[in-house]
Amino acid sequence: MRQKRPYYPIFIALEQRSCLVVGGGAVAWRKIEGLLECGAQVTVVALDLVAEIKQAATEGLITVNRRSFSETDLENVFLVYAATDNADVNAEILTLSQKKGILVAAVDKNWVAGDFITPARFTNKGVSVAVSSDGESCSRSRDVKNELQRFLEDNKL
Repeated sequence: MRQKRPYYPIFIALEQRSCLVVGGGAVAWRKIEGLLECGAQVTVVALDLVAEIKQAATEGLITVNRRSFSETDLENVFLVYAATDNADVNAEILTLSQKKGILVAAVDKNWVAGDFITPARFTNKGVSVAVSSDGESCSRSRDVKNELQRFLEDNKL
């Protein structure tokens, strides 16, 4: 069983910051969407891509390198998501990023070794709400977020 880590909640400005997402699946796409919403400059490294990532690349919203991850991908990067379907590759990305002082998170069982976790979030009338279970249960965070979102919408707050 892992030892519980304290997390410091923070909203971070990513506009025009270079962010790397390694992986081309549905989970990677959810991370990319959030980064784009914040104005980040997103680069994706992956051999295979879901349709949404291909479309974002076609529209010029992101840069895609269709190949395997290389340590050189970390040059001039502010933040990294290790979002491949290979736990060993994600662990390597975490280790290399941390050695370079780059903020990094993994979306698999390696998440506990990462520097941050991404909360379930939404914005309603200029108010941003983020919910985290400190990594204990992504589904619980999502459910609480959805309930708060419904409450705000139903009460026109």
